[in-house]
Amino acid sequence: MIKCYFIEIQSIESSQPKSNFKESEIEKLADSILETDALIRPLIVQNAGNEKFAVIEGHLEYYAAVRAREKNPIQAEEVNAFVIPEKVQNSAIEQLSICDNHLISRKQSSAIPSTANLIEPNPSIDNLTLEVSVTIASHVKPILDRLDRQEKALEMLKNKQSEQIDPSVISQQLQLILAQLADHKVVLDKLQPTEKVKITGINKKILDFRAWCEQMTNVTQLDNTLYLINTLTEEQLILKMKQSTISNGKKLAHNIIDKRNTQVDRQFDNWETIFNAEIGGLGEATIKKIIEKLK
Repeated sequence: MIKCYFIEIQSIESSQPKSNFKESEIEKLADSILETDALIRPLIVQNAGNEKFAVIEGHLEYYAAVRAREKNPIQAEEVNAFVIPEKVQNSAIEQLSICDNHLISRKQSSAIPSTANLIEPNPSIDNLTLEVSVTIASHVKPILDRLDRQEKALEMLKNKQSEQIDPSVISQQLQLILAQLADHKVVLDKLQPTEKVKITGINKKILDFRAWCEQMTNVTQLDNTLYLINTLTEEQLILKMKQSTISNGKKLAHNIIDKRNTQVDRQFDNWETIFNAEIGGLGEATIKKIIEKLK
């Protein structure tokens, strides 16, 4: 599985010399990286061993990221990149080649006055778009109509504030608004699930864990730590645990690697997968400690 991570720039190397690119382009792109706080098109790299990575695609972006780090070492210490597993590297390179050829053909065709005739209609997509539009309209239009009537009723009351109003008129208007609100409730109730799911046990724990993750100030720490869990050998993970002062690191690392080897592509998709895996010795408190300390 191909995933995007924030990787330290110092651990990435390019096989192309910097002289292949214009300094002005590098400077301009570096400023853009600092402004957006990331690359819009992440680097594509492969694992070169010893916690090093080699650029497959995006050499210009790499040198721009290096320059951005020179300008602001704290903000641009890391760069976002797709890490391509070795087993799908050939397919990934082929995919890049197809995309590059497509971009070239688009640039060549941009000189043609009109491209309308080059776009072939797709009936299935058109029909699906129409079906979705009709479905949305059937739910939204009645609500919009009711809201419009409510707005007119309230506007009428507002315009008559300075006049002497018959209480019965106000009562009628309020009854109308209440009736319309009741209609809204009927529509909304139809869109609600018929059965309520009781959140208990593990479901409650998962929701609490999600909330804890969302409150983290350093969101990249979640991705970076997951990357270490998915890529380090057992020996490397034991060493990291020891350096991070995590107790029972040897046992935890062994249990994590054993469970990781049972996953698709021998990797955990996310922290919830680890949370639900029931790894020996790896409770909620230990998982949080690993996320915060493992580096």
